[in-house]
Formats: sequence, C-alpha cells, structure tokens
Amino acid sequence: MLIRDRLQNKLFMSTIPIRCRLDDFTGYGQYSVELAQELAQTHAVEIYPVACGFRHEQCPNDITGRIQKLRNHSHPWELLLYPLPLISKLFNTGKKTVLFTMWESTRVTPDVVAIMNKCKAVLVPSGWGASCLSASGVDAPIRVVPLGIQVDKFRHVPSLGKEPPFVFGTAARMMGGGVRKGVDRVLSAFQKAFPENGTEQVELKVKLSEEDNVPLPTDERVTVQRTHLSPEAMVQWYAGIHVFVSGSGAEGWGRHQQEAMVSGRPVIGAAFGAVTEFFNRINGYCADYTLVPGQKLYAGRGHYAAPSIQCMAQAMRAAYDDRKLLEAKALLGAGLARCFTIK
Repeated sequence: MLIRDRLQNKLFMSTIPIRCRLDDFTGYGQYSVELAQELAQTHAVEIYPVACGFRHEQCPNDITGRIQKLRNHSHPWELLLYPLPLISKLFNTGKKTVLFTMWESTRVTPDVVAIMNKCKAVLVPSGWGASCLSASGVDAPIRVVPLGIQVDKFRHVPSLGKEPPFVFGTAARMMGGGVRKGVDRVLSAFQKAFPENGTEQVELKVKLSEEDNVPLPTDERVTVQRTHLSPEAMVQWYAGIHVFVSGSGAEGWGRHQQEAMVSGRPVIGAAFGAVTEFFNRINGYCADYTLVPGQKLYAGRGHYAAPSIQCMAQAMRAAYDDRKLLEAKALLGAGLARCFTIK
C-alpha cells in the first residue's frame, strides 16, 4: 500500500496541473500562455482554464493539446495563476495549492490573506511584492520568482536617430487597472514639456485597447491607436518611438516597461513597485512621486505612487535635449531588462 501510494504520488508530481486564464489581451492571460509554453518543454503540463478566449490570435499549438475540458482534476496539487481579488472563487480547499500572483498596491485585504495562508507556497515576481504580502499578514512560504517576457520576440531595434520628429510613446490597458495607469498624467506632462505653441517637432503615440475610452486633448501631435497588436507588431510600435513614458502608479511586474527597455527604448516613470527589479535612475528617467491611498479597485488596499507631472515633463525634456544620455540609458536598460526571461 505504501509503495503504491509513493508511486502514485511520483506520477502525480511529474505532471504540472495549471489553473489559469488563457488569452491574448490581459496580462495574466498572456503570462499564463507563455509560462505554460515554457514549462511544457520539460514537463507534462495539464491546463485547466478558468477562461480561454483569444480575440485576435490563435491559441499556440504547443499548449492547445494540453488544455483539459474538465474543470476539476485528480491531482493532489495545482499551480494557480490568478489575480488576488478573485482567488476566493477559484481556491480549491481539497488541493495543495501553489499560487503565482502579483499585486500593485501596498496591502491586500484580510480575506485574501486568509486564503493565501492556506496555500503551500505563494510565488510573486518581485521582492517588493513579497514584502507587501508579508506585511499584510501572509505567513505561508513566499518565494520570489521574477517574471519576464519572450525576449527573442522583442529584439533591440536601432534608435530613430536625430531627425525630427522626436517621438514619445505610452501604452496601457485601462480596463481593470485604469485608475492607476496614468495615461492622463503622460498627456499632461507632454503638453507641459512641449506647449503647442512651441517650435519643437515632437509627437506622442498612445496605444490603448479596443474597449478603452479615454478622453484625450485636441492636440494634433497626439495620435491614438486602439487596436490589438501582436508581439511582432508591438516590436515595430516600439521601434517607432524614442522613449516610453509610463504614468502608472504601480505595477505587479511591468510588461510594457520591460518590452520597451528590451527593444532599446528607455522608460520615463516612477521607480515604485515591481518595476524596480529592472528599472532605475541609471538606465531610465525616474520621476519623483508621492504615495496616495488606493482608489476604486484598490480602495482600502494600501497605497501606490502618484508620479509628479512636473518631474515627468522635465524627464521628457531631458530625453529630448541630450541624445547621448538617451542612448546610454537605452543600452544599459536593454542589458538588464533582457536578463528577465520566461525561462
């Protein structure tokens, strides 16, 4: 009986059962796809999707055959990848759960802490995130497992050079995290740094999702794109800007920031939260910030940053005025950001 149980446990543990959402338009959905692809190269992976919806691209072939139709499984444990506010609906008390998650503000609520303390382990992508969970009362083992991107898809692209116009870019998916994304801050900083009656030839490209309805100023120098872009198309989008500007108050990792840096486009933004794993004053332009209480989804969940619009504007001017410094930061940023891969 004991030998049979050991053999059975060994068989179970050779398989990684993953519960997650799979899609091509949310951060968790994209990371889950990429992590499942990587794990599937060396392990037997079974995916039990909470949701599976690809709006623009096909589900990758190397994980399609691993998607299970049944919602439940007989494995004694599972890897759960999901946002913290929603895990109460997915946590299976009959399983040994390893939770991979992230959060943007400095605190999580007691009900979520109680669920995490039932997990065998909690994985987060940054030391900052681990400290926030610990301070919130999480006593389960916490492990820092940095996230990353498929860096082979985001190659370093040559600079646009000194020929005008000088192009700034910002990108965000406002649904869910819109209250902290700060696209309005980027617009305000751009206009403060470069008034419409100025002589500088500058542009600001704004990349949003199809469902995002953000009021924008009537500034002919600002162009907005509300269409999905594949990773290959995003490479071209980054290639069309000089600097990436983030008005975000906090990130659980910072996908756009890392993609931009790997592509050779320095970042302007607040060095707060998980982005500090790869973004700093040496390889980017760090704006001062104040800590403010979370709003809407983050109300009662601690604080996040409010980047200074004045400092962001000054950083935009600095990037525009000193191209040698810009190029130096681009090289340093690409070198560090490229170290964080899905592998």
